[in-house]
Amino acid sequence: MVKNLITQITILLLLSCPVFGTVKDSTMLKLYNRSSAGIRFSTFGYGINLHSSLSQKSKFAFGLDYTFLRVDKNRTLNFSEKSSIDILPDVKHSMVSAYASYYPWKKSRFGGKAGIGYNFGQKYEAVITSTTGVELGGVEISGEDFGVVDVGIKWNKLMPYLGITYLKPMRKSRFLFGFDVGCLYMGSPVLRSEYEGFLESTTLDTDIKKIQHNMKNYSFYPYLSFHFNYSIFKDTRPKKP
Repeated sequence: MVKNLITQITILLLLSCPVFGTVKDSTMLKLYNRSSAGIRFSTFGYGINLHSSLSQKSKFAFGLDYTFLRVDKNRTLNFSEKSSIDILPDVKHSMVSAYASYYPWKKSRFGGKAGIGYNFGQKYEAVITSTTGVELGGVEISGEDFGVVDVGIKWNKLMPYLGITYLKPMRKSRFLFGFDVGCLYMGSPVLRSEYEGFLESTTLDTDIKKIQHNMKNYSFYPYLSFHFNYSIFKDTRPKKP
């Protein structure tokens, strides 16, 4: 769902390129020093953000983000007419982040960004069942024998972030458009599994430990976000002649 939103927003932006004009005063510090609030769509979810700086001449900006995500739509994977599994996901998280941005070039809209997020209320779980039964390698397993598989994964609550940020004003308005590209460090995952049915006769417990060991280096989550902000305070400084 989040990926579809990002795709739609990207298409709209490409179609509306004339809306984004060139700022007459190329000194982007005026833009960065505005306090603004907005909405954000990202690969980690969607939410709201606040963005501001300490002074008019500062190249540093600071901000707060709140991002949330929930996925609970049931899905069915059909292998054949009489072979399928039902997946009941329970995926959700909420993250509050604080970040700092640095814009080293006066005439550039790009900058560096670093921060840390607190991922509270995270729950990445799924229950797998089968009403039709499944056929695996020529072996047929009825829905009753398949049983119930309950799996989950957990990451660190504290997640540092590092990336590149971009910000651009919309022509003759107080609206701003920007995007961020970077990655989150999520730590090593911890896997959990509970099951009943045919899996009880397997060595899945041992396999889960091996899988968790092999996943210990999968700690970085690619992050891409688009955000639309609105300047809270109007720039009242006199314009240059």
